[in-house]
Amino acid sequence: MIPILPSVIVNYTAVKLKIPLKSLLLAITLGVLPTSFLYAFGGDALLKGNTKIAILSIVCIALLVILLRFIQKRQARIHA
Repeated sequence: MIPILPSVIVNYTAVKLKIPLKSLLLAITLGVLPTSFLYAFGGDALLKGNTKIAILSIVCIALLVILLRFIQKRQARIHA
């Protein structure tokens, strides 16, 4: 969901790297999920004037990013 990267480049890269379909679908799902969540809940809440839900949505995404970084660092330590 990075607006700068056209989907053609992502598709081309996936084909060149010969990524299995299961891994590709998992990566797409995980990549789109946070942005879709913010669009669905955060945007609607802001339009209705409910800032609590919008702030909660942003905090949830931030916590997921922090958790992901923690897991990546832990795996890097294990494999190093």
